[in-house]
Amino acid sequence: MHTPNSLSSLKSYLKNNYLKLSLITFSLGILFLALQKEWLVIRSPFAPQHNLALIRQNLASSKKNLALYYWANQRWNCETTEAISTSNHTKDLKHLVSSWLNLLTEEKILCQKPALQSVLIDQQTKNLYLSFDRTLFTDTESTKEKLLIIESLLKTVHEYQTTLSANKFIETVTFLVSHQPLSDPHLDFTISWPIKGFLE
Repeated sequence: MHTPNSLSSLKSYLKNNYLKLSLITFSLGILFLALQKEWLVIRSPFAPQHNLALIRQNLASSKKNLALYYWANQRWNCETTEAISTSNHTKDLKHLVSSWLNLLTEEKILCQKPALQSVLIDQQTKNLYLSFDRTLFTDTESTKEKLLIIESLLKTVHEYQTTLSANKFIETVTFLVSHQPLSDPHLDFTISWPIKGFLE
């Protein structure tokens, strides 16, 4: 229990050292903020050293050129994009299909850009599941235009798999919207589409 004398001495101490306490508290706050935002990084001298040249070399060697196909002006067109290849095919395919969607939106082939929700590879059936947030087509597109959009995506995924390795881990693709089969009055998306496509 504090006595009146000890309380008054504490008050006078705080009054006299208010500026010092404020500066110490402010400095500690800035230090914690800098550590949290990684403006200030503290590294242990016992931590293993990283060779930046080796890291840059590994990043450069893991970069791959990905071919993105689309049909325009009565012919197949191909654009390439650079991406860092990982050992995770699902992650790489998500990046590939998202890049393809961006390209088709820029080329005005897709009126509204669908977002790719998820990518899943079934190892047993070698089926790739692509789920979008909306359909790839509009109501005004013809069956041929829809087929060419699907064919360009199949061609893009097939080319990715071919350049990656001889081991075929995808044979068919299932198109989904919000994790349900894509609904279309002209094309049947309840079945999986062969990755080789239908057009020569």
